[in-house]
Amino acid sequence: MGNLLFAQDYIVDERFDPDEYEASDSIYPDNFRVKECWGLNTNLGEDDELISVWGSNLFAIAFKYDRVLFKGAHWNIGGGYQSDNYKFKNRSDMMLHDSIGHEKVKLRVHSITFESGFRFQTSPNLFEAVFFEVSGYANVNTFTKYSTWDEKDGMDLRSQTKKLNYVNPYNYGVEAKLGISVISIFAKYRLSDVFTKESGYRELPRLSVGLAFEVGAN
Repeated sequence: MGNLLFAQDYIVDERFDPDEYEASDSIYPDNFRVKECWGLNTNLGEDDELISVWGSNLFAIAFKYDRVLFKGAHWNIGGGYQSDNYKFKNRSDMMLHDSIGHEKVKLRVHSITFESGFRFQTSPNLFEAVFFEVSGYANVNTFTKYSTWDEKDGMDLRSQTKKLNYVNPYNYGVEAKLGISVISIFAKYRLSDVFTKESGYRELPRLSVGLAFEVGAN
């Protein structure tokens, strides 16, 4: 006898209602992001104004890994590079190692930065979300420079001193961001000192504020 084959068809009655559809976090997988920041080192919260704010800026760029913990909450970790500039006001207590008054004085500190934090956002889609993020950071200096500018008898006099031994080799602090889509405002507060205790120099302001831009990189 020949073999008998049986086949049966099943009909599934399923309808898609777009009004009931809700995107889940799973369609936005763990991803990498690029962050760029520009801001000002400020005198806010200080008893004395040691720096000129408009000449004291910072720039940073970082590469971050972002992971969804649960709906609306993310954890991220990353690293990058940061440049801090401080323009000193012309005052006797801000004359550093040369102890001479100058028309213009700047301190520049470049560093490798490491950061990690938590983000809370209203949508799994980065481009639609309103978010708040708080994080901590640690910087390791790679370059330090003290520069002065003067004019005398029509001459432009400049002086630069590098590898400053009175600047701490690392610093750390906290950062908070509030934003929508890819743009946010940030505030960074440095918990450590720029200058070593042995130097005896007046400590620089700790608060920086500015704008940050962040886009997906995967």
